Amino acid sequence: MALFKKRLYWSLLVAAIIIFMVYIVVQYVIVGARGAGIVQAKLDSVSFAYHCWLAFLIVHISASSIAFVIGPIQFVGLQPKKPASLHRALGYLYAVSIIIGSLTGAYLAYNSTGGPIEGLGFLMLDILWISTLSVAMKHVYSKRFIRHREWMLRSYSVTFAFVTFRVLLLPLTYGLSLNLQTGMQISSWLCWIINLSAAEWIIRSNRRKANGNKIPNFV
Repeated sequence: MALFKKRLYWSLLVAAIIIFMVYIVVQYVIVGARGAGIVQAKLDSVSFAYHCWLAFLIVHISASSIAFVIGPIQFVGLQPKKPASLHRALGYLYAVSIIIGSLTGAYLAYNSTGGPIEGLGFLMLDILWISTLSVAMKHVYSKRFIRHREWMLRSYSVTFAFVTFRVLLLPLTYGLSLNLQTGMQISSWLCWIINLSAAEWIIRSNRRKANGNKIPNFV
């Protein structure tokens, strides 16, 4: 039963990745960035530097997508006998992708559609993205591999916030009939709060199982 649940969870994760990547291709490659709702709202402003913003967006999406895809490969090891050198190389690629994604994300946060509230939410996401990665790297260099894995789970939960953001935006704007700006403001905060909370629950559950249901340490 436990194995079935584990396979189900990872199957859902892979399905979410595929759906999200298809969305990215359709929205920003086939339809074009101008056709996105968040971009149309920006185009109403005469001071909006579209081409500069688009360049940052392309780099941000590309880097984030690389990290988005690499994460599950590192966790489950899609290759049963994956050599340590490959795991290390993918780890470095994941780290570089996050650094690029967070730096470009800071610019996009400053120019967010939802104003300062949304921008601050995304800026917090960028800070957490870098912070969780930094702690994870610190643990692996210290050969604390269990802690490294836990912090990588936290890191990937922040990476996955880009999916959660869009999943939340739909019911907020269409279900609750909130305007786009308000929906984006709420989603920009909840996306990483929900994901990090879920990651923490998984980490603590795993520690309890390993420690005989004793209350685990926080870090």
